[in-house]
Amino acid sequence: MRHPPLRLACLLTVALLAASPEARAEGLFHNSSASLLYGTNFRDAAVGNDPADGRMLTVTLENFTELPIGDSFFFLDLLHGDFGEGPAADYRMYGEWNPRLSLSKLSGARVGAGVLKDVLLAYEHNRGSSGFASNNFGVGLDFTLPHVAVLTLNTYLRNDNFSPPTVQLTLVWYAPFTTGPLRWSLGGFADLFPIRGAPEGQGGVDLMFQPQLLLDVGALAGLSPEHVKVGAEWYLHRSGQGLRSAPQAMLRLAY
Repeated sequence: MRHPPLRLACLLTVALLAASPEARAEGLFHNSSASLLYGTNFRDAAVGNDPADGRMLTVTLENFTELPIGDSFFFLDLLHGDFGEGPAADYRMYGEWNPRLSLSKLSGARVGAGVLKDVLLAYEHNRGSSGFASNNFGVGLDFTLPHVAVLTLNTYLRNDNFSPPTVQLTLVWYAPFTTGPLRWSLGGFADLFPIRGAPEGQGGVDLMFQPQLLLDVGALAGLSPEHVKVGAEWYLHRSGQGLRSAPQAMLRLAY
């Protein structure tokens, strides 16, 4: 393989899938999924999501594995659009790996109080086929709130190869709910960091916000819940070049 992001993604995926049976055997949570997304209003040159006709197809592979000493989350976006000349220019990749060490699990005692469930040492590696790379180190906070299955805030020292070091906040949430016989989920993430080293007039704060609203159609068809969902993801990115918005239709398959 000539592409380092693809090689890294394959190695991480194999490692996580290999660890999954052991995690399940110990009663630890594990989830893998593949999602298909399609939107027609991508005009985000700041991160390269700017196909000539605005149309972009994304296949997202995700894995979350709870570990005896923490947890690991990984995703890989495979992007298809009219990005430039030639067939090879139509495809891009972007991935992130986020392993964390739980202070509660390492110490054998709860590190937290009230709604704060746990404190974790966090690392995040980001890499794209465009040459972008970032290594982020920080602290994660896991919270417990009624009706919210997942609420996590990670605070990083962000160090990427395109801009000076800065601080990044990453918020992740997942909240299932029902309306009559329908099972829904509201999830997503938000990344926020101050823009440093930008040309005058392009500073401020960079915010990547991608909420998802999904309907569990698998459960309606008699399948186990959480396996087949359809809905929408809203791509919102505010950078030094302004706000970009791209609603996307979404299909998610999980096991």
